[in-house]
Amino acid sequence: MFTYIINEARDFMKANAKIYKGIEYIQLSDLPLVQQEKLLQSSQSFFIKIMIDKKIISKCIQYKDYVSWFESEYKQQLAPVAVETKQRQNVELAISNI
Repeated sequence: MFTYIINEARDFMKANAKIYKGIEYIQLSDLPLVQQEKLLQSSQSFFIKIMIDKKIISKCIQYKDYVSWFESEYKQQLAPVAVETKQRQNVELAISNI
Protein backbone atom coordinates (compact mmCIF):
# COMPACT_ATOMS: atom_id res chain seq x y z
CA MET A 1 0.00 0.00 0.00
CA PHE A 2 1.37 3.41 -0.95
CA THR A 3 0.87 6.22 1.53
CA TYR A 4 1.81 9.16 -0.68
CA ILE A 5 -0.71 10.65 -3.04
CA ILE A 6 0.64 12.55 -5.98
CA ASN A 7 -1.56 15.61 -6.33
CA GLU A 8 0.29 17.49 -9.02
CA ALA A 9 2.85 16.90 -11.72
CA ARG A 10 4.99 19.31 -9.66
CA ASP A 11 5.50 16.52 -7.10
CA PHE A 12 7.63 14.71 -9.71
CA MET A 13 9.55 17.77 -10.82
CA LYS A 14 13.06 18.57 -9.78
CA ALA A 15 13.37 22.02 -8.20
CA ASN A 16 15.57 24.73 -9.68
CA ALA A 17 18.64 25.85 -7.79
CA LYS A 18 19.08 29.20 -6.12
CA ILE A 19 22.59 30.65 -6.22
CA TYR A 20 24.20 32.81 -3.56
CA LYS A 21 27.88 33.72 -3.84
CA GLY A 22 28.50 30.69 -6.02
CA ILE A 23 26.64 28.25 -3.75
CA GLU A 24 23.91 26.34 -5.56
CA TYR A 25 21.22 25.36 -3.09
CA ILE A 26 17.52 24.86 -2.51
CA GLN A 27 15.44 25.62 0.56
CA LEU A 28 13.35 22.78 1.90
CA SER A 29 10.29 25.06 2.11
CA ASP A 30 10.46 25.70 -1.65
CA LEU A 31 9.88 22.03 -2.46
CA PRO A 32 6.52 20.30 -2.87
CA LEU A 33 5.23 18.89 0.42
CA VAL A 34 5.78 15.29 -0.71
CA GLN A 35 9.47 15.97 -1.36
CA GLN A 36 9.84 17.84 1.93
CA GLU A 37 8.43 14.90 3.87
CA LYS A 38 10.64 12.39 2.07
CA LEU A 39 13.77 14.45 2.71
CA LEU A 40 12.93 14.85 6.39
CA GLN A 41 12.46 11.07 6.66
CA SER A 42 15.73 10.35 4.90
CA SER A 43 18.54 8.89 6.95
CA GLN A 44 21.04 11.17 5.22
CA SER A 45 21.94 14.55 6.69
CA PHE A 46 21.54 17.01 3.83
CA PHE A 47 20.86 20.27 5.58
CA ILE A 48 23.15 23.27 5.66
CA LYS A 49 22.73 26.87 6.80
CA ILE A 50 23.60 29.84 4.62
CA MET A 51 24.08 33.41 5.80
CA ILE A 52 22.40 35.81 3.41
CA ASP A 53 22.33 39.53 4.21
CA LYS A 54 23.29 38.83 7.84
CA LYS A 55 20.39 36.37 8.25
CA ILE A 56 20.94 32.65 8.72
CA ILE A 57 18.80 30.64 6.35
CA SER A 58 18.37 27.11 7.67
CA LYS A 59 17.10 23.90 6.09
CA CYS A 60 19.00 24.48 2.87
CA ILE A 61 20.42 21.65 0.79
CA GLN A 62 23.32 21.91 -1.62
CA TYR A 63 21.83 21.49 -5.05
CA LYS A 64 24.19 18.67 -6.03
CA ASP A 65 23.04 16.68 -2.98
CA TYR A 66 19.39 17.38 -3.77
CA VAL A 67 19.82 16.26 -7.40
CA SER A 68 21.56 13.09 -6.29
CA TRP A 69 18.78 12.32 -3.79
CA PHE A 70 16.07 13.16 -6.33
CA GLU A 71 17.51 10.91 -9.03
CA SER A 72 18.57 7.95 -6.89
CA GLU A 73 15.92 7.83 -4.16
CA TYR A 74 12.88 10.02 -4.75
CA LYS A 75 12.09 9.09 -8.34
CA GLN A 76 12.68 5.42 -7.59
CA GLN A 77 10.36 5.44 -4.56
CA LEU A 78 7.52 7.23 -6.35
CA ALA A 79 7.66 5.40 -9.69
CA PRO A 80 5.22 2.65 -8.52
CA VAL A 81 2.78 5.32 -7.32
CA ALA A 82 2.83 6.99 -10.72
CA VAL A 83 2.10 3.67 -12.44
CA GLU A 84 -0.73 2.92 -10.00
CA THR A 85 -2.19 6.41 -10.50
CA LYS A 86 -2.04 6.07 -14.29
CA GLN A 87 -3.69 2.63 -14.16
CA ARG A 88 -6.45 4.01 -11.91
CA GLN A 89 -7.06 6.87 -14.35
CA ASN A 90 -7.31 4.40 -17.25
CA VAL A 91 -9.86 2.29 -15.35
CA GLU A 92 -11.90 5.39 -14.45
CA LEU A 93 -11.84 6.50 -18.11
CA ALA A 94 -12.91 3.05 -19.29
CA ILE A 95 -15.78 2.98 -16.79
CA SER A 96 -16.96 6.45 -17.76
CA ASN A 97 -17.09 5.38 -21.41
CA ILE A 98 -19.47 2.49 -20.66
